[in-house]
Amino acid sequence: MLLSQVLLNEVSNELKNSRKVIAAFKTEQLDFKPHEKSMSVKDLITHIVGLHNWIPIVLTKEALDFKTDHHPIIITNVNEALEQLEAGLSLAQETVKGMTDETWATSWSLKSGDHVIVSGSKYAMLRNIVLNHLIHHRGQLTVYLRLLGNAVPGVYGPSADDMIAMKQAQQQ
Repeated sequence: MLLSQVLLNEVSNELKNSRKVIAAFKTEQLDFKPHEKSMSVKDLITHIVGLHNWIPIVLTKEALDFKTDHHPIIITNVNEALEQLEAGLSLAQETVKGMTDETWATSWSLKSGDHVIVSGSKYAMLRNIVLNHLIHHRGQLTVYLRLLGNAVPGVYGPSADDMIAMKQAQQQ
């Protein structure tokens, strides 16, 4: 199996998981922060959607420069976040499909002006700067869901809330 096909499955699955977690919030919960040093729900959702949308940037460009190339998304409600997440999906999938094993090895950098923050192969940058990074922040959101009393959707298997719902369904 080509690396592109493996990563296409990962990109699609991670988007599906992000969609489930983001959809579990109510718009009125976007300002919630569990601690003054924490990011708000809105900030985390915006960051996660933005990271999903970085996939074509990482794979088609040589770098992203925060000073000139970064255009943060703005959301005002949960539906808007979900729409922006979906809007980037087909471009991300097509970009991943178009990669060859050779192009995965080419270099990509995250910069701020002349300062290189991190650099590596496009494969490593997709895994570490995009996918692992958004998985980390999505995990934070699942904790926020629990703190807010919302049901936590299963991401890599059923959550405790999913298990309760399944048991209740079996008893009916």
